Amino acid sequence: MSVSIIIPTRNQDRILDRAITSIADSAASAIDGLEVIIISNQSDEIDSQHYLAGLPSLVKSLGIDRLRVIDFDHAFNFSAMNNAAVELSRGDVLCFLNNDVEIITSDWLDQLVTEVSHAQTGCAGALLYYPNDTVQHAGVIVGMDTIAAHPYVGMPRAEVPTHPYFQARRVCTAVTGACLAIQRSLFERVGGFDTALAVAFNDIDLCLKTSQAGYPSVWVPSVELYHHESLSRGKGIKTAEAKKRHRDEIRFMQSKWGPQVLDDPYWRASHRADEVANDQHVQLVKRRWRSPRSVYYQHKDLINNG
Repeated sequence: MSVSIIIPTRNQDRILDRAITSIADSAASAIDGLEVIIISNQSDEIDSQHYLAGLPSLVKSLGIDRLRVIDFDHAFNFSAMNNAAVELSRGDVLCFLNNDVEIITSDWLDQLVTEVSHAQTGCAGALLYYPNDTVQHAGVIVGMDTIAAHPYVGMPRAEVPTHPYFQARRVCTAVTGACLAIQRSLFERVGGFDTALAVAFNDIDLCLKTSQAGYPSVWVPSVELYHHESLSRGKGIKTAEAKKRHRDEIRFMQSKWGPQVLDDPYWRASHRADEVANDQHVQLVKRRWRSPRSVYYQHKDLINNG
């Protein structure tokens, strides 16, 4: 299968270069027909413009069959940017990456392509770490923190190899769009990313759509990346406009999906309270879920630190 890696970016040429270099240094560069598409969202810094202009000429040295830079001269909209790139892409498999990721596992792309090649798999995602070697993404749980959040955030990477949760691939409700693979035909069948979700929840919405079509998401812990989260756009919801947009996107998801974003059947089915009661790495924490029976687990150090 041919593969298109799609990376949105704005300025931050050093961050993007780290991502591209890590792709080239991995076994992904050996995949026949590998295509990398960079979507530049109004990059206006001179150094970044020069870097982007020179990227296509580096194709041979990077070992990538095809590399394109596309300009997206509109207000930031993650969904619209990626949809535009898909229309210009060639791959049978699409792999969406943030510009602030860094590959750890050499055969990461082979594993994700194999995963989405299975007849009943929708989206496939990876195990992501913060730069301080703690867990950032190990699948997504819906029904938590208004719409969704990640389990095991903050767990030290050194503890991952012996923790039961991380020993096998898991069917889950959603995976993060920071590293998400999907077959092109399925992406197009479900209508791609919903452009009403410009910033948040677009990846969750996509996973819910594929699951609704009969293709649930799978999280693959043997695929590891670093995620230098939100470096390109800045972390947090800071302005009044951003806060309003976030509230609007929450309401949109609640209106669109109703009960499906109130509780997580995959998490609930695979994690019984009595199984984790004696787990030294996990605590049972009551939250204001929409379902009063719902609970979730996070790493104890994160809880103790507030």
